Amino acid sequence: MLNWYKLFDKVNDEYFAASLAKPRLAWSRINTYRKLGHYESARDRVVISSTLDDAKVPEFVVEFVLYHELLHKYHGTKWVQGRRMVHTQEFRTNESKFKFYNEALEWLKNLTSVCCN
Repeated sequence: MLNWYKLFDKVNDEYFAASLAKPRLAWSRINTYRKLGHYESARDRVVISSTLDDAKVPEFVVEFVLYHELLHKYHGTKWVQGRRMVHTQEFRTNESKFKFYNEALEWLKNLTSVCCN
């Protein structure tokens, strides 16, 4: 099992200049393959799918999912013409700055296609 505190500190230092307050960090209770993480702003909690809590999953993949969820904390929710927007252009631009962005996306794509098709 990964050390959440170390992983959070690494991502926070590298991508947010250590500016984020640490949210609650948890594994989901069940394995999920479609929704691999989510951020609950009301509880200030990041939940990552326990599917990723596996020695076969590279740490950078879990780091990417954590980074994605922390971007939700960082950017918050925007309202555009009455619509709730969480994956704004600014969000996507920041997300693509993850150093193993393409590799993580490919790994996750393969994981979900093997598990769910």
